[in-house]
Amino acid sequence: MLRTAATFAALAALLAAPCRASAQQASWNGYVQARLQGGPHDVRGFSIRRAKLWVKGSTPVLPHVAFKVQGIFKRSAGEGFTLQDAYAAYDFGKGVVRVGRMVPDFSLERSQPDALVPTAERAAVIDALIPSAETGARDVGVEALLGSGSPWHLGVGVFNGTGRDAEDFTGRRLLLTERVTLTLPLAGATHVRLGASGALRTVRGAPYRRILGAAETFSGRDLRWGGEARISAKRWSLQGEYVEARLEDDVARGFYVLAHGALTPSTALTASVERLDDLDPASEDAALLTAGLTRYLAGQDAKILVEIRTRPGAADRATELITQFQLFFRHFGRTLS
Repeated sequence: MLRTAATFAALAALLAAPCRASAQQASWNGYVQARLQGGPHDVRGFSIRRAKLWVKGSTPVLPHVAFKVQGIFKRSAGEGFTLQDAYAAYDFGKGVVRVGRMVPDFSLERSQPDALVPTAERAAVIDALIPSAETGARDVGVEALLGSGSPWHLGVGVFNGTGRDAEDFTGRRLLLTERVTLTLPLAGATHVRLGASGALRTVRGAPYRRILGAAETFSGRDLRWGGEARISAKRWSLQGEYVEARLEDDVARGFYVLAHGALTPSTALTASVERLDDLDPASEDAALLTAGLTRYLAGQDAKILVEIRTRPGAADRATELITQFQLFFRHFGRTLS
């Protein structure tokens, strides 16, 4: 743990140094999540769930070209620091074109920053069925995001399809993605957003552990699609998604519904229901129910989340209690829209 802390301190110093020299071009951000988890024997205890650091800004020579480089520490990565995002983005007024390693624009909850998602984890259907689920949600390619400042949004992308920054493209077809949304005003400050996502590729010997299990691979046409809806007001929001992964004639599917409401400016309640029906015969498909209480500290710079997660339809009816503390090194100022 001391070695990890020292690594982060050194990286933060390196990121901060160029920012002082060129404050108009780049800035660094980051946050850490610490967790106390109680439940089945294999998950209980203290952990650093994740810690992120990233630097972003405009290039000094080309002001319309921005960049972002992001790394993450996760316990699931063997206590290592891993590169996540590394891309350049050209802003042409009505949209942005990104080139590099990034999260393909697919699904609502995957587009929402992890630090701002009100639950302890994203829905399992999103983690398992997005096209880059096996590679940390990232892939390498080019993507256009259109509709800046408009009620509509269109994202189209072309990616390697494996998530790896590899030179060998033998036996691989490119991954094509799209996402379209439309935001409509309702009464007062309330608005509704509707959308749909799609992704298509052909693969050979792909290890889809989150869908098929650890021992199986897939070859053939891989089609993903999903629908999304979100209603948001000043103090509450309700969102849900349905996603399918069609692997030739086999279909994995799932959904979630998530409600979030503010009791006071510093306290909020969250409730959700979700279900994932995968293609792994060893897994048990059962709905997951969650309920949580969030307390914000120092504005939005820190928060404590207490959440109960249970599967009443599962054979063991496993119930978890999660207490998670989140602290921003520097808040990046985004909100869920």
